[in-house]
Parts: sequence; structure tokens; C-alpha cells
Amino acid sequence: MLGQAKGVNENLGELVKAFATAFPLHSNTGSFTMAAANVKAVADTAIRAGSIIYLMPTNAAAATLMAGANTLYCVRAAGVGFTATTAGGGNAAGTETFDYLFVTTG
Repeated sequence: MLGQAKGVNENLGELVKAFATAFPLHSNTGSFTMAAANVKAVADTAIRAGSIIYLMPTNAAAATLMAGANTLYCVRAAGVGFTATTAGGGNAAGTETFDYLFVTTG
């Protein structure tokens, strides 16, 4: 029975390696301060068309912005970066700070 468990463990390890090879995962992080406007361009050449971008408010002003009608959404520009735009079209105060994480497969 112990031999079987060892074999299963080795097979699972090989399966994980195969998935990592077939579906490589790339990620990167950064930060930005929102402009006193309704859009902010964030330069990051590692962004790809399929990147998933996560924003994290890092001060109270950013959390307040994200809690209201002007929450941010991101539009990717492969090889360039992304733009963070307020959903409601209103301007941010320009003091909102964010960290971001993006993940890309492939």
C-alpha cells in the first residue's frame, strides 16, 4: 500500500509539471496614484491581451473611490500597460493610491 501511495504521489508530481509546462503562469505587480481625472494610464510592458488585472486600494481615498459609482475598471493594451477608468465618468481626487497584480497564462 505504501508503494502505491508513493507511485500516486510521483504521478501527481509529473502531472503538475505537465500542467505548468502546458499552461505557464506569469504575474507582475506594481502601484500607481490615480490622476485627478477619470482615467489614468499605467505603463507596464508585461501586460498581455489575456492578462487579468487585480486592483487593491492602499489608502482610504482609494477605498472610497472603489466603493462608489466611480469604481475603477481596467482596459488592457498588450505590451503597453492598462488604463484605469472611473465607471461613472467622474473624476478621482488624485490622491487615491493602488497596488495592482496581473496574471497571464500562456
